[in-house]
Amino acid sequence: MAKRRIKAKIFKFVLVLILIGIIFCIYYFIIGDDISRVQINNNYILSEKEILELSKLDNYPSFLFTTKTEIAKNLKKSVLISDVKFQRD
Repeated sequence: MAKRRIKAKIFKFVLVLILIGIIFCIYYFIIGDDISRVQINNNYILSEKEILELSKLDNYPSFLFTTKTEIAKNLKKSVLISDVKFQRD
């Protein structure tokens, strides 16, 4: 009986560690992935500051709540921007 309880506690402990590892991996690879570079094609008119203001990245928002699609949508509102690509390092 005592060995079963110990095995059950060890199993629960290992299961909790695995769940914590999975949550950490999800956070690190999906949510914690920051945008390292924004490339805007055919940009000869807008300055870097104007681009940051259009994309609403000028106040350094948390990338936890800012998605790439939202940034692309904000940038494409400008008539001067036709395409937005994101790169990961």
